[in-house]
Amino acid sequence: MNPSLDTKVHSRPQRCLPDEPIDVCRIRLMQPAGACAVVSEFRTADQVLDRWIGRGAGTPARREFTFEITFVDGYTLCGCYEFWRSARRRPCLARCVRSLFDALAMPPAVDLSRYAIDAP
Repeated sequence: MNPSLDTKVHSRPQRCLPDEPIDVCRIRLMQPAGACAVVSEFRTADQVLDRWIGRGAGTPARREFTFEITFVDGYTLCGCYEFWRSARRRPCLARCVRSLFDALAMPPAVDLSRYAIDAP
């Protein structure tokens, strides 16, 4: 996985309580060929990615998808998810996002641990 990253914030964020996890509002997935899917859970996003990746002979070993994840507080994370196909490995967008959050250098005022990312 070699994700690229761009972040932005919407103009009308919803207020969240300080101890409340910040849930996902929308996950938009895009293929280079132009197909797009919009879902509301990481599990569903993984199912869409799995279907797009395919398992048959002749499918490319490496696939790349772009994503845009909007959280209920208005924070939006945009990036690129690179997936290498193998026999047992399944796509896991939540794991990719969690690693981006772990690597992301943000001002101390932003607590990324509050964002609800259900990574295994």
